[in-house]
Amino acid sequence: MPAELRVIALAMMLAGCSSSVPGPDAKMQGPPQPEQRFGNDPELVADFAALKTCAYRNGRLDYSCKQLKTLVRRIGVKSLKPDIRKKVVTTLANLLESRRELTRLVAADNVFLHQQDPQLVKALRAALLIEKAPTVKATLLRQSCWRATGWARKRALDLLGPGEHEVVQAEAAICLGRFGGETGAAREVLVKALLAAIAPRRSARVRGNACAALGSLKAEQAVEPMAALLDDPTVDWRCASALAQVGSKAAFQRLRQGVTAALARERMPGQHVLALTSFSEQPFFDRPAILQLLQQIAVRRSLSWIARTRAVAELSRLGGKAQLRAVRVLYATKQRSEGDDQVLRELKRHLGQ
Repeated sequence: MPAELRVIALAMMLAGCSSSVPGPDAKMQGPPQPEQRFGNDPELVADFAALKTCAYRNGRLDYSCKQLKTLVRRIGVKSLKPDIRKKVVTTLANLLESRRELTRLVAADNVFLHQQDPQLVKALRAALLIEKAPTVKATLLRQSCWRATGWARKRALDLLGPGEHEVVQAEAAICLGRFGGETGAAREVLVKALLAAIAPRRSARVRGNACAALGSLKAEQAVEPMAALLDDPTVDWRCASALAQVGSKAAFQRLRQGVTAALARERMPGQHVLALTSFSEQPFFDRPAILQLLQQIAVRRSLSWIARTRAVAELSRLGGKAQLRAVRVLYATKQRSEGDDQVLRELKRHLGQ
């Protein structure tokens, strides 16, 4: 060690400080890893380390893993204790920076009990800005969006772009649906971005979530684009439910047309029935015509039993006793087909013997 450094080290020792001057064979030490930082809860760190035995591949985690259940249970118990709660928050915040993707995913997935904590809010935002793994990024975004802040809105708009992985885009769409209170130009930005997300080039997952978000926003300008997707088997039921959420007369008319077309195609999700009848309290709801349509759905044996049983249930709710009796007569005179037993049980429940 050079003479000058020895003098400095000796002075520090006399002052009560330990020397930080490296010797000739010393190795440079980097910053401590998140798992090793001061303030972490040792039990939680050990539980996170045990997750290596859990199956995790291509962003898919085996949530039945015993070690994961143990960890989640321990986080819940410790989070209820005021004297330990802050250490839990610190541990989760630190582990969001872990080198292990699985650790980051599980840490992000378990911050929901502490979403209002400033330390975790800051950690979530920092992690989301640099995360590369799609599943972890989507989870970080979901946790950030529970608080519908301007920051979360802006980040979701950025992540809805076609350059992101579909898992992230899909989560961004759901996030934007939380901003139903937006008005004016800010609302138009959201609707425009979500309309772009239901374009054919996007995946079914993204388009379905975008439809759901447009429904949450009650976006009237989305009625026609969503109605055009009612014949797309990958997203039809999501769009039907979204049209019901919009709740306007135009949405009802287009949904009614879509249900009629689905009946002609002999392929109808059960959600179509519930979406259509959700308008029953509106002044433009054509009850006699809808009762007739529901009767046709109930007796169309080429449709799924789910759609038929829901049609029977909705006929009962809307007071269509005559239509229900007609449906029962038809089922009594026809040879049984697949799903008829479920429909007959539903008829019996509403009409009796």
